[in-house]
Amino acid sequence: MLLSALLFTLILLFRTQIMTYDDPNFPKPWDHHKYIFMAQNSLFNFHIAPFCWRIGVPLLVKLLPFDIIVNFLIISFTGIWFTGVVVYYAARELFLTKTYAISAMLMFFSLGWATKWILFDFWLPDAVSFLIITTAIYCIITKKDIYFFLLLYLGVLVKESIIFIVPLYYAFNTDRFFDIKQIRKLFLFTVPAVLILLGVRFLIPQMNSNADYLHKLAGYMPLNDSDKVVYNYWQLIWDTLKTRLHNLSYGSLIDYFVRPYGVFLVLASVYSFWYNKKYLVKFLPFILLIYLQLVFAINTERLLVFAFPALIIFAIDGLRTFTSITKTSPSAFILLLVLLYLANILSGFDQFTAHLQIQFLLCFTYITTLLLFKNRYFFIEKNNHND
Repeated sequence: MLLSALLFTLILLFRTQIMTYDDPNFPKPWDHHKYIFMAQNSLFNFHIAPFCWRIGVPLLVKLLPFDIIVNFLIISFTGIWFTGVVVYYAARELFLTKTYAISAMLMFFSLGWATKWILFDFWLPDAVSFLIITTAIYCIITKKDIYFFLLLYLGVLVKESIIFIVPLYYAFNTDRFFDIKQIRKLFLFTVPAVLILLGVRFLIPQMNSNADYLHKLAGYMPLNDSDKVVYNYWQLIWDTLKTRLHNLSYGSLIDYFVRPYGVFLVLASVYSFWYNKKYLVKFLPFILLIYLQLVFAINTERLLVFAFPALIIFAIDGLRTFTSITKTSPSAFILLLVLLYLANILSGFDQFTAHLQIQFLLCFTYITTLLLFKNRYFFIEKNNHND
């Protein structure tokens, strides 16, 4: 699977317009300027929150021996590549068949906001965040507690949202709503992660409203309006909620619940919920925390796509239920997932996903064909089938 994931990632890279220095988007006052500055200077000399507290990837860039742009690209490329590999092995552990594991990996690579977007803006720490989250979930599934908590401690230095995986540890280690033994253990081992978050904020205080500092910094990078006000959580929530409520529409609901994950993952997940809510119950706190980010930042798809491990597990469970009820082979859906991946690839260098209408048409046509002709072609499930 290592080579297969590498091939999928390479194809994505060659079909993505990456944001290099000469890209027309590069001069815009986006987040990449902050991470570049941190990688080029002392980590303790940058004070624009919350970026200044995400020191993990800039530190890694400093350690690599190549040019800064190459180092950032290597990190994002490797993050996507190995995330695909970990998704495969996590699904293999959870669903016990190679077919579902391959399907899970294809689902990941068909997620444009988790792959093509990250390759486009490869300066961001998101690829490493994805790898840490998926590897931590794999550690939860395989009961590797020590590695889970080590990933948690390292992960909060990459991005603070890594701490959202904490409730998953509890959900997968007990069947009870209130398990005092697990709560005590989780609290004890989560405290260091919280202390790391607080410690970084103490060592690197924000200076978003410091006029002298902002004036000096403006000579190195373009700043947007949100960089120039105090990073106050309550004010941030109020301003963001006002903006989101003002812009709320049918289209924004599609942005919140469909566009980040694609049509197929959403349909398969809903199908899973209809028959089996086991995984929904386990992942619900994690998903709610991911969606809580919407009140802190204006970005939508790139924030919500962090929930992709949950959606992939839901979708695989939905596939398993569907194939069991309809007596179709689990391998029948691999071709559809390849087609969805190709649809994203062919959508254009500057497009991260295929249009939702195209995705829906592919899913509808394929599943209808599968159900109509399952008894004639390779879709039929064979007796004693062994994945």
